[in-house]
Amino acid sequence: MSAVPKLPDVTTIGTLLSGILGRKVVVAKSPPLDMGPRVQKVFGVYREASTGRVCVCVVDLVFAANAAGAMLVFPPFAVANAIRAGKLDEDLMETIREILNICSRCFHEEARVVLAEVCSDLNSLPVEAAQVLKTPLLRSDVSANITGYAEGRLTLLLGKPVQG
Repeated sequence: MSAVPKLPDVTTIGTLLSGILGRKVVVAKSPPLDMGPRVQKVFGVYREASTGRVCVCVVDLVFAANAAGAMLVFPPFAVANAIRAGKLDEDLMETIREILNICSRCFHEEARVVLAEVCSDLNSLPVEAAQVLKTPLLRSDVSANITGYAEGRLTLLLGKPVQG
């Protein structure tokens, strides 16, 4: 763990996503993603076994569908259909779960977390994860433009250390 907590920069996030998806992903800082129910999202909830610390990676539906579609080499029109439908089918949901699992690396400088669960309903988030959404120790909001697909949004939220 570093002396001054930090999350990865846009270059590191872009390199990670490009490696996962096998295509160039251009990542840039973006305004904060709306955490309310207005924007459809997928939440990756991570836990550190030794301390109980919780971290969250939130992706909007556009990123989730396009990243999963790119990994599966789905045509962009099939991904657009999922976005219009407002939800991911089973294949896309399973694939975004795998992507979120690898994204645990975004937190490894601060916490050795593992993906504990993935959900697409704000109301089904564990209490600890919902608290991290409200008061994270650190937050990083980025846009991710996946070559051949649409640009979506991703937010990393580092939870506060659990007091023991």
